[in-house]
Amino acid sequence: MQNSSLPPSFPPLDGGGKGGGELRKKVAHKSRLWVRGVLIVFLSFLIFSSCTKSISEEDKLKSIVNEVAEAAQKKDIDGIRKHISKSYKDQEGNDYDSVRRILLYHFIRAETVSVFVRSVDAEVKEDTAIVRANVILVRGKEIKSISDIIPESAAGYRFEMIFKKEGKEWKVVSGAWQNVGAAGLL
Repeated sequence: MQNSSLPPSFPPLDGGGKGGGELRKKVAHKSRLWVRGVLIVFLSFLIFSSCTKSISEEDKLKSIVNEVAEAAQKKDIDGIRKHISKSYKDQEGNDYDSVRRILLYHFIRAETVSVFVRSVDAEVKEDTAIVRANVILVRGKEIKSISDIIPESAAGYRFEMIFKKEGKEWKVVSGAWQNVGAAGLL
């Protein structure tokens, strides 16, 4: 039986006549494939969006502290200065250019520098942040593990840095530090 709503060139959809049931099966199969495809894309989107959570501003700041520590171990002045604002001023009267000279003075020595970040705390308020970090520095010999440090051969510092957002980047605009001895930070 021919479906009267379809033009005569279309085969019957009701299974009557030659090939009618097959066409219905092909259309139904393509519909199921399309729905499966949409479902797979949707589920993939959900999975990937749940895996790519945004990083908090506090975590970004903590990451910067660790990057600076790694750059210090490599004696990479530019790796440190890329996180310092051109408007930087600290408790000792140093500015952005002074930091470069101080780092060059310390890094020009042949001895190795090992840096261990013991803790980092960050407080963010809009485009300003205070970051406090406890850091152990060891000069003269390469130390792979914190358990290898002899307290008498290390220095422990408590840093307090003020960060400001410059565009999308956090930059240090001021810093203060205190030598607290390595023993208290081990």
